[in-house]
Parts: sequence; structure tokens; C-alpha cells
Amino acid sequence: MKRRLQWIGMVVVLCLTAIVYADHFHDAFHLDDVHTIVNNAYIRDLRNVPLFFADGRASSSQPANQTYRPLLTTSLALDYHLGAGTADTLAYHITSFCIFLCLGLCLFLLLRSIYGVADSISAPWLALLATAWYLLHPLSAETVCYIIQRGDLMATFFIVFGLLLYVQWPAARRYYLYLLPIAAGILAKPIAVAFAPILLVYTWLYEGDRVSRRKSMPHVIATIIMCVLLGGFVTAMTPQSYDPGTASPWLYRLSQPYVLGLYFAEWFAPLWLAADHAMRPFEMFSLQMMVGFVFVLAVVAVICFTARVERMKPIAFGLLWYLVATIPTSIVALNDIATDHRMFLPAVGLAIALTWAIYLAIYWLAHRYSTVTVVYYVAFAIAAIGLTGYSYGAWLRTQVWRTDESLWADAVAKYPESQPARINYALALMNRSDWAAAEAQLHAALTADPAATYAYLDMGIVKHEQGNDAESGAYLQRAIETGRDACPPCYYYYAMYLNQMGQTDSAIAYLYKQYHLSAGNVEGRELLMELLYKQQRTDELRRVTEEVLAVSPDDGRASYYAGLIAASPAAKTVPATAESYLDLSGQAYREGRYQDCIANAKKALELKPDFAEGYNNLAAANNKLGKYAEAKEAAAKALRLDPHSRFAQINMVAADQGLRGGDGK
Repeated sequence: MKRRLQWIGMVVVLCLTAIVYADHFHDAFHLDDVHTIVNNAYIRDLRNVPLFFADGRASSSQPANQTYRPLLTTSLALDYHLGAGTADTLAYHITSFCIFLCLGLCLFLLLRSIYGVADSISAPWLALLATAWYLLHPLSAETVCYIIQRGDLMATFFIVFGLLLYVQWPAARRYYLYLLPIAAGILAKPIAVAFAPILLVYTWLYEGDRVSRRKSMPHVIATIIMCVLLGGFVTAMTPQSYDPGTASPWLYRLSQPYVLGLYFAEWFAPLWLAADHAMRPFEMFSLQMMVGFVFVLAVVAVICFTARVERMKPIAFGLLWYLVATIPTSIVALNDIATDHRMFLPAVGLAIALTWAIYLAIYWLAHRYSTVTVVYYVAFAIAAIGLTGYSYGAWLRTQVWRTDESLWADAVAKYPESQPARINYALALMNRSDWAAAEAQLHAALTADPAATYAYLDMGIVKHEQGNDAESGAYLQRAIETGRDACPPCYYYYAMYLNQMGQTDSAIAYLYKQYHLSAGNVEGRELLMELLYKQQRTDELRRVTEEVLAVSPDDGRASYYAGLIAASPAAKTVPATAESYLDLSGQAYREGRYQDCIANAKKALELKPDFAEGYNNLAAANNKLGKYAEAKEAAAKALRLDPHSRFAQINMVAADQGLRGGDGK
């Protein structure tokens, strides 16, 4: 009966978690999602899966962010195939959330065993409480809602699952089967190498007698060897273009103890969660650095004390998990010294240690003052209130992650000195054509950091939309100068500017630069093919289309241009494809023949009903004709198919403004 109640409790916890996250399944793509999913052509074809394991460059359209995480990239490609491409995030969020729930289930089973060594009667209920605390904590939302951070989800799940197999299934230990999920975790995200020290800690604390240690030693050694070899393999497979962007690696590392203290404080009071903390490496011997080292020494002291007492060992185990799980992101210097999603794996240790510590404190109080029933009822009430509060906080974070604008408005409000937050908030404002507000945010970002490449890039776009092409070109040039090979989009947008200025050959040169840096970038290669065709550079176009089709055999634009090349030079007509009608529609729009633009766009949509560009052309032409209701309807359809389409967003704003003006037709 008790076991049945435990499982009923676990089902209740999972259901509560589902309720908290019920409204997050359409949260937008954010930040790194754009270059790894939205603009990454490689994930659009499942035939590229072997490539993910052979070449880390397929992981992203941004060279500086290309890493070797083949299992993660494969999961994203499956979501793209099973879902609506990038028109909706539902499939991506469903996959991540299912992994999250499976993690919760495995964590409950693992903690039941770990706590059971010290107190077999209370262990199941404390395991349930610790699991609920972890699943319902707002910190978890920072990973669950951020699609590309599924890597943290997968790595954490495989670590917990691997340790569960090691602890509870003798055959898995005997035949080293527990190493299989760890290998998978490392291929999802290298932080899973932290399993080796976690296993070492477990055997030290829970298999402490001489016989058990002798039996465990081969497993520990095998685990260390596998993690070192596979971690080294992942490092070797990481593209040379990868650049974490840290100016001072040693100052980064010396700042991490303070960050550990910040994460610890956020576990109790998650009031400072944000997409960017605006933290930079501290100066040597600064107050923050000293505070960080004092915190780590205090944690080590607690570990040394609790590791000696059998009943307190879960505290030592959890705190050691917390420390060793942060080693990968503390040693490898990254661009941001603190991001909340990095807390996902270490937080498992805090849930283990702090739940048990609170239980021991309550147990001592209850028996010290002989009021067991009263203390337990009060503790239960406090726990229920606390979990309700954390659940509400997690739900609030799912709302913050709903759109780019809500996410970055929250970050700017909490950390106004954050230059990345201001740049991304400006981009969100640009998406709804609030050019003046976006310009103000970008000015603030450039004031804080005159070398902010993406601030120059976005300012160039803003100036173009405001009709100031001279300043636009200057800002875009400055973006290229500061970003160079680390910013392929800079070349793309400058090429667009040059093309609009009539400098098509120069635009093609910059597009080639972008294409060679990032062949998987969808936008850049489409514009390159279009301009090569217009300039009748047939041999170059043939080579580019062949390369594109090798990566994405179903690419409609490349197939269209390949068909044009294959056609007889004397042919008077082009193949009747959605892409050909779209080109005719665009040409008619540029020549002011808006009815012809609409007619050809409709023909394109007859052949390809999910063609976002076709709806964009419909919206733009109807806006020009003053048919704002039709324009808004078309723009809405385009946004459903491609939520990140800047042109669809601009058309929607224009249609809304026309309708508010009272002259909609």
C-alpha cells in the first residue's frame, strides 16, 4: 500500500509539473535557437543525420557557435521533420518536456535509494519532495523553455539514468551497461563528463568499506577512462571556428566561485533569473572574488563534516554533486560567466542535499521538544506553501520566455547595464517596427561597448527602415569590421544593402564570404542564388545549387534554379513552380504592378500552400492597394508559417496602421 501511495504521489508531482508548463509549448525560438534551428539548413533533412556525427559545422549556421553535439542536433532534426519545421515550436517543446518528466521519474527512483541508506522509512517521501522541488523550481524553467538548452536536459537525464542503473541494477554494473547513457549524454552535451567525479563521490560515500571499494574500483576507472576519451574526442571534433569569446580565461575561472554562490542563493530566492546577468569576469583580488572563495571553502567544510556521519551523507553527496557538476563550465572559459541554464545539472545536487538537511533539522526539532506531530504538520504546511510559490515562479518564467520581447524586456529591467540584453530587446522592438525605441536601446548598448558587432548590425537595419541609407551603410560596414568572420549575418545584410544600392557584383562578393563562412545559413544562400541568376553567372549558380542540394535535397529554391539552368537557353518560359511564380510576383511588385503581384503570389500558393513568402507578397501588395484587411490576413498566415519573418512582421504593422486609420477596404 505504501509503495502504491508513493507512485500516486509521483504521478501527482508529474501532473503538477505539466500544469505549471502547460502554457509554454508555443514559447518562441530565442537567441541561440536562431542559428542552430531556424537558420540552420542542415537540420531540415534527416539524411544529414550521419553528417551530424561526422562534422560539427552542421550544428549551427554561426561559425563561432559550431560545436560537436550530434545527438542534440539529431533530436532537433527529428523535431523539424515531425513538427511544422520552424513555423511552430510545439514539437520541440514536447520533446524537451518529455525528457524533463523522464528525468523527474529517474531522479525520484535514484533518491529513494540514496536516502534509503540513511532512513529507509522516510526516504520515499523525501525523494518525492526533493524531486518536486527540482521539477517545480523556476531555475528549471530557464532550461526547459530554452529549446537549444535541451543539451543540458539530455546530459542531466543521462547522468541520473546512468547512476540509477549503477545503483539499482546489478547486471548494468556487471556488464558496464550504465556507461551507455553516459556516452549518449556526452554526445548531447560534453558536460556529461561530470558523471565520472559524481560516480567517484558516490562510491567513496556509499561503498566505503574495503571490499566494496575493491569491487567498485574497476567501474570507477572504466568510467573515468571513457569520459576522458569521449570528452577528448568531442573536443577534437569541435570545429576550429568555435570561439567561446572570453577575453581572459583565467579571470573567468577565478570568478566562478562567486557564481556558485549566486546560483546557491538563487535556489532559495530565484528573484534575479534573467536571460543575461550582465556579469563580466572580476578583477584579481576583488571583493566578489574573495567572497566566492569563502563560499566554496564553507561548502567544503560542510562536506567534510557531514561525510563522516552516516545519517548526514546525503548532504555531503548532494553538495559534492553541486560542486563537481559545475567543473566543466568553470574550467572551459565561456562568453558569459553566469547563465541560469548552467545551473540545471548542479541543481540536482542542491535538491538532494538541502531536502535532506531540512529533514534532519525538522527531525531534531520534533524530538528535541517532544512535539513530533505538531512540527511535522507545520513542516508539511510550509513545504506545501513553498512548492506553491516555486511553482508560481516557474509559471511566471514560462510567460517571460513566451516571446523575444517579453524575455529581453525582463532582462533589461533587471540588468539595465547588460549590453546583450539591450541588443536583443532592440531586435524584438524592430520586429514590431518600433524603430525609435530600438534605436534608443542600441545607442545604450554601443555606449556601454563600442565594439558591439550586433548593435552596429541592428542599427544599420534601423537606419535603413528610417530611410537613412547613408548611415545604414556606415553602420553595416562597422559591423563587418568589428565582427569579421564571427558574424556571417553582417555580410548578408551588407550584401542586401549593396544590392539595393545597385551594386550587385559587390553584393555577390559579400554573399560568397558569408556562404563560405556558413554554408548552412538559409537566408544568405537564397539571396546568393537569386543574384547569381540575375547576373547570368550560370556556372557559379550551378556550383552553388549543387552544393545546396547536397545539404538539403528538398530545397525548393535550389531546385528551382537548378531547373532553370537545365532548361534550354532559348526557352521563353520557366518551369511552373511555386518559386517561379514567386519571382514573377516579386518582379511585379518592384515595378508597381500590384494586381499582377497578387495574381502570381496566388499561383505560387496554389502549388505550395505553406509558402510563407507567397503570403508575404500578398500582404505587401494589398497594403499598397489599401486593402488592409486582406493584407493583415495574409501577413498573419505568413507569420504562422514563419514567426521570425521580419517582412511579415512589417507587413502586419503596416496593415494594422492602415486599419486604425479607418481606410481599410
